[in-house]
Amino acid sequence: MGSAEEANKAAAKAFFAAVDAVDRKAVFELLDAEYRMTMPGTGAVVGRDEHWRFIETMKGAMDDMTHTAEIVAAEGEYVFTQGRASGTHTGPLAGHAATGRKSDARFINVLRFREGRIVELFSLMDNVTLGLQLGFDPL
Repeated sequence: MGSAEEANKAAAKAFFAAVDAVDRKAVFELLDAEYRMTMPGTGAVVGRDEHWRFIETMKGAMDDMTHTAEIVAAEGEYVFTQGRASGTHTGPLAGHAATGRKSDARFINVLRFREGRIVELFSLMDNVTLGLQLGFDPL
């Protein structure tokens, strides 16, 4: 594995840490100006600003939410992660008031890098498990 792949893996982990810390500056430093995130099942393809609003919404709903990347692999310009997003439902989410319930849902992400920055993120979250654990219909 080349040094660029190792650097991209480190950047992917830094991205999760910046999201968990709600560190907008660090997140934007890692995202290319042409960044796009795709979330299958939602129809959403969003840029940096829209993704940041999504992060703020999720952290408002689950202020202790953390991402744990259990598997991180790289091939060329791509980094693949599999892990867990865990937290307590402490604020409104998708029209539902806080339940105080805990969630631990799996995710798979494919990140594409260009010159050390994330250009694309394909993010697949287990929203069925998330919704069931929080006590409402899946998101």
